[in-house]
Amino acid sequence: MKFRSIYIIAAIIFAALLYGVYSYLLKGVPQYLFWKVDLLSTEDFTKITINDPENIWLTGAEGSIYKSEDSGESWSRLRQPDGIALNYMYFINQNTGWVTGENGILLSTTDCGKTWSSITVGDTESSFSAVWFLNENNGFIAGGMKNQKAAGLLYSTTDSGKQWNKCNTPVSHISSLVFLDNAAGICCTSDGLLQTGDGGKSWLPEQSESNLPLERLFFINRESGWAAGSENGVYTTSNGGKTWKVSRGTEEYKINDIFFIDTHSGWAVGKDGLFLYTLNGGKSWERLETGVVDDFLSVYFFNTDFGLICGRNGTVIKVETLP
Repeated sequence: MKFRSIYIIAAIIFAALLYGVYSYLLKGVPQYLFWKVDLLSTEDFTKITINDPENIWLTGAEGSIYKSEDSGESWSRLRQPDGIALNYMYFINQNTGWVTGENGILLSTTDCGKTWSSITVGDTESSFSAVWFLNENNGFIAGGMKNQKAAGLLYSTTDSGKQWNKCNTPVSHISSLVFLDNAAGICCTSDGLLQTGDGGKSWLPEQSESNLPLERLFFINRESGWAAGSENGVYTTSNGGKTWKVSRGTEEYKINDIFFIDTHSGWAVGKDGLFLYTLNGGKSWERLETGVVDDFLSVYFFNTDFGLICGRNGTVIKVETLP
């Protein structure tokens, strides 16, 4: 009996020590919860954008635009589907935003999405995947010709999108575009990363560890950026895109989008409900199971505790961390 009591006490002490070690290891590690939001739609949602918890936007592959004003709990459809895919949304402030899509479509709003105006840039064979504005007047849209990998398109405006001028473009389709200032820009193409130092007039290959296709760019400041590829992992730069290095261990993942809230905390999403996060600026990544089998196409975090993911077949996921 005495030895049994000693055994029980030892077991309790060991369990307490084990719990203490476990708690210490988990300290500072986010514990994520994934909540599925049902919009009663099977439309592929291509892009999610958050101005603040009261202004959250979704664009769809059938032409819909949805808005949430309650942190993603409920959604209203502001634009009915018309069969023309919308690919990317970008807001420069609370009221002014743009949406690019197929068939040369470009939508714009100046009243926080209450109304949208539509124009066609180029022709109906144009497909625009990216938009970037330096300010309310000066901006770019980018993409390519449908079903033509070697036909990249880049247009610029200096009058808030009233007129668009075609720029000299890279030879391949542009999937993502970032400008670091009025002159320096970087784009992802089907031939790898390209850079410009003259406002998009000419483009040169970036120095990276791969010339494989990359899908998405994200810069948190002038120096720190990340690029993600559909089957090529995550690449990082700490010198404004002059050189890039692959984040080891991510090469196996098919990634569709990437987002950072600061130079340390970031997230990447992709095929079959893939969800990755990093706490060290992308040096290493951890994968979490989400219970979702549909592809994730876009991720956006308002802060380190609250984010949203959207994807195929009407997928919208609310992401929160445990307190």
